[in-house]
Amino acid sequence: MPPHSLSEIELTEKTSSALALALRAAIARNAERPEGREALSRLSGRVLVRAEDTGAAVTLDFGGGQVRIADGEEDGPRIRILGDEDAILALTRLRFSGRVPGVWSAAGR
Repeated sequence: MPPHSLSEIELTEKTSSALALALRAAIARNAERPEGREALSRLSGRVLVRAEDTGAAVTLDFGGGQVRIADGEEDGPRIRILGDEDAILALTRLRFSGRVPGVWSAAGR
């Protein structure tokens, strides 16, 4: 299976925040690896990522091995990731294998 192209990781029109671009880059980086591609193919649903300190918000829509990224908060996210922008950006540097570690484990912290 070829790596995901950035066209499969769509930015909606006028989406240009630093947070949205960092999330797009992190997803693309992870999708270059077979484990990341497999994980992306299994993801579905809407995720909100909001930096409480800057007010920046990004909505991610996963489905069919693709992701749509939009600045702002859209209705109906099943998962909300809230925190300081620096902490959220630190998360973008982690490799994603499809397994989510337990919240209280060392990896989950």
